[in-house]
Amino acid sequence: MNHIHIFNCSNDMALASGLSQYQPPKQIFQMEKALDFLPYWWADEGDAVIVNDPDTARQFAMSLKYPKHKVYIIGWNEGYKFLRSMSDSQYVPSPWGWSKAIASRLRRWGLPEDTVPDDTTLDKMRALSSRTYAVKVLKKLEIEMSELCQTETPPMDAYTTIDDLRTFVIKSPWPSILKSPWSSSGRGILAVEKGWNESVEKWCKGVLSHQGCVIAGRLYDKVLDFALEFNIGENGNTEFLGYSIFDAAVSGQYAGNIVAPQSTLQKMLYDAGLHHETLQKLISFYIKEFSSSMSPVYAGPVGVDMIVCKGEKPTIHPCIEINMRMNMGIVAMLLAKRLPKPIDENLTLTPQAISPIFNASVCNGRLSMFTQREQ
Repeated sequence: MNHIHIFNCSNDMALASGLSQYQPPKQIFQMEKALDFLPYWWADEGDAVIVNDPDTARQFAMSLKYPKHKVYIIGWNEGYKFLRSMSDSQYVPSPWGWSKAIASRLRRWGLPEDTVPDDTTLDKMRALSSRTYAVKVLKKLEIEMSELCQTETPPMDAYTTIDDLRTFVIKSPWPSILKSPWSSSGRGILAVEKGWNESVEKWCKGVLSHQGCVIAGRLYDKVLDFALEFNIGENGNTEFLGYSIFDAAVSGQYAGNIVAPQSTLQKMLYDAGLHHETLQKLISFYIKEFSSSMSPVYAGPVGVDMIVCKGEKPTIHPCIEINMRMNMGIVAMLLAKRLPKPIDENLTLTPQAISPIFNASVCNGRLSMFTQREQ
């Protein structure tokens, strides 16, 4: 079975809307269009990648020194029949993430109904993609992993009224961080370091009106951003794929991933003071959790973002985010396996001819995207 890869990185925003016909903001649409070649780098032999500008993408693919395996590059305007005319393989869709919007688009593109999740399944996926699910998991962690001295039990909850949010921020002895239930790459996140004010209240009211609740928690000083990466198979089994280490601003805005072998990343975590036993117990917890909660409705990649908190002794916030979709940590992991070693050259990952603004690249062993080229 081969896969059709789609870089719909606006998917978390589509989930927030809950609509089957969703159009992302202009800048996000331009970014998605400019970077839609990216799945070519993790596609397997015989897979396909859907892009907006297939001619430019095919020319770019021909110019690359690697990878050399055969991947079909298909335009949205060409349709599924065009792909099937070139290959006798059966294909299943592998979007960056699932929502009613991408499901509807793939049905219109020509994919058979039985390859696309139905609305009931998509509703369940949407609930599991909300940060309210991360709140529930964190409470389970507090109970089941209380013996781990290296894990924090941070105050984090979902609030549905402006009064409760105001009370949380005012009474918190630390700076706070507020998040909408659905958003990505640092969007929909507000760091509150100077207490409650009119602009904070306006932001909260906006999120409450559109998404129903706001997740509030403690804003930590951090030493390191990292993630545990998993994959849920079609058989329901959850597999631990490895670690990823990335850069993110205080606001949560994604800045880039380290592209390196797992042994290098593991050493960085140990050098930050984390214990092997702590990491293994967290991995075991999440394998059990995802196998019971996600596998009945979802198969695919899942990432759990964490931080090493600054303090006298290294501690972990064990559940900053849960991303039930493809993510840049797994992309960096796959690039580390597929790129020639050592990974120290500058490599452009997406065609420069498509956009003068957005690109993805590996530079000095670091993956970056959502960046702007110099004008």
